[in-house]
Amino acid sequence: MPVARASEPPEHLKPLGRNRLRIFSCLGGDVRQLPQYTVIGPDEDVFDAFRAFVQKLAGKWASAALDPLTKSLLATGRLLIGDLTGADDILDALPAVPFARDHGMGQCLVAPAETLANVLPLPAASTLAAQWCAGSTEHVAAKAWLSANRERLEWREREGDYVLR
Repeated sequence: MPVARASEPPEHLKPLGRNRLRIFSCLGGDVRQLPQYTVIGPDEDVFDAFRAFVQKLAGKWASAALDPLTKSLLATGRLLIGDLTGADDILDALPAVPFARDHGMGQCLVAPAETLANVLPLPAASTLAAQWCAGSTEHVAAKAWLSANRERLEWREREGDYVLR
């Protein structure tokens, strides 16, 4: 049975921005048939609701044997609520070879690396983050940069990104 998803998010969710909405969807928050389906009402603080969604899944799935993609998507969710350890987990879970995509399919496969490149102020961040793989030049550079700058990074919730202090 096909999974029904809304093509355009409701207006009140748009402040979350593309990255958080994408991860919410990739984690199944907008899929009615899944237990993690979550309704964020128009009167709720969308940032608090997204944070609660990610924290709930992280707690629920903490001891579960998750596949690598789900672990990486959950790490991306954590990164998008200000938990910088999510970046380490994303980098540690990069595939050995880039994911193959066809006509936009596979957006969730590349979401972790693309989100990482979008929200961290990596120097000359690759616009081809979807092609990052373990051991690549981009992977090594991102890990080194994160290690050198971790203490200087500050999460900006409204903007949905990190800046160097």
